[in-house]
Amino acid sequence: MALRASFNKKRNQTEMKSIITLSILLLTLACGSLVEAQVSSSAHSKAPVSIFEALGTEQNGEGVITIYQPAAVKAAVGRVSGRLSGLIETEGGIRVMQGYRVQVYNGNVASSKRDANHRAAQIAQMHPELQCYLTYRAPFWRLLVGDFASRQEADEAVRQLKKSFPSYAREIYVVRDKIRLGN
Repeated sequence: MALRASFNKKRNQTEMKSIITLSILLLTLACGSLVEAQVSSSAHSKAPVSIFEALGTEQNGEGVITIYQPAAVKAAVGRVSGRLSGLIETEGGIRVMQGYRVQVYNGNVASSKRDANHRAAQIAQMHPELQCYLTYRAPFWRLLVGDFASRQEADEAVRQLKKSFPSYAREIYVVRDKIRLGN
């Protein structure tokens, strides 16, 4: 019984070390863009290759940060995680992943294409930050708006669109769809 308690204690300590290491890595990644911006704005003859090199570079009036980590962690920094790499794909040279869009129109009558284009023009005029996507999947014309990674962003867009176009409010809702990245 004492052996089992000792084993569990060591396992818990190992798990805690892993959690702390992961937390430090995530903090480093989160701060990476800030440090990258600071490093690129200062006058360097040689730009740092990685966040680890950037943090370890001595500059007048600044401290030096030393990070100790396994080579595997150092190599993994800056790459898309395994979980996300499977979600991101390329279609026609455009990076896409599963996300959310706002459906503003769906119709299958003779005037559906014209109606969808009319709504797209109105949305582009009132909300130029939102990209409109008109699609046809027989027999329906659909107008989708935006590329949202989170449901919360899409819900906020729904609120804005319903406020701007109250006559369309019944037809406006969030749908899951492939979204474009970096546009």
